Amino acid sequence: MKRLIKIRLKPLGGILLAALGATLSALAAELRVPTDYPTIQAGVNAAHFNDTVRIAPGVYTEQVVVVNKQLTLAGAPGTVMRAKEVMTPSLLPYEPDFGAIPLLGIIRSQVTVSGIEFEGEHLADGYPDASFMGVTFFEASGQVEQCGFKGFR
Repeated sequence: MKRLIKIRLKPLGGILLAALGATLSALAAELRVPTDYPTIQAGVNAAHFNDTVRIAPGVYTEQVVVVNKQLTLAGAPGTVMRAKEVMTPSLLPYEPDFGAIPLLGIIRSQVTVSGIEFEGEHLADGYPDASFMGVTFFEASGQVEQCGFKGFR
């Protein structure tokens, strides 16, 4: 009798796992910047597992940090993320010895970034003790697709 129950539970368990995976995929949302959220960071903060943050064309002067997320950042043609005069070493709380100041910091996350132009505004001289970067992955993975970088060294 126990053996019969085990045989029946295995296929049922597989079906439940497949249904759970399909449900999680179906729950992925699209968050729109600036329609739903005023900044890219606000969209990232609101994002859940497998969500896509869609960024409308425009210039977004902000530093963005993604921590413990799995998501996609998708810029429309004409989406620009521009460095601001004062930015922080976003990796500092996670890796104190890492002297990088990224425009987009991705930490312990899996992120696909596409269609965004990153502009450093030639601000590297303002950060003599750190490396000024466009995108930094720290203990993270992902892809950067169809993006451009200018104003960085």
